[in-house]
Amino acid sequence: MKLNVKFFIFLLIIISGAAFGCGGEYIVRSAVKADGTSVGIVVHESDFDNIPIWVPRVNDPPLSLSAAREIALAWAQTEYYRYDRVEISQESSLSLVGPLECTSSRDNWLYIFDVRLVIDGNLVTGAGNWVAVFMDGTIAGPTEIEM
Repeated sequence: MKLNVKFFIFLLIIISGAAFGCGGEYIVRSAVKADGTSVGIVVHESDFDNIPIWVPRVNDPPLSLSAAREIALAWAQTEYYRYDRVEISQESSLSLVGPLECTSSRDNWLYIFDVRLVIDGNLVTGAGNWVAVFMDGTIAGPTEIEM
């Protein structure tokens, strides 16, 4: 009997750890800003519920790189409106992130673009200037996170 109770407690701890580790919320990119706040691109497993699945070895992505880039730029120009110019960085401007661990489907992908901000002709450096574009064209921008 004691062995069964210990085994049950062990299983409960394992299952609890999996639940906390795979809660359906994922930080796919993060950074600490100069003021000490942490920002990240946070996606939820449910964000992928109605998005076309892409299997890289089988077919082309449902959203092309150029279309995703245009969506990202349009979002960034609206989000960072106070800057003179907003660009999508040409140097390593794209990351494909996926598949996400612990998701029900292993084919969850999104583009992540680095955003460059210019004011008075000067590039503004800082952490957390990204935008993620899902394969259906929806956006996830950086948000403040707890690290």
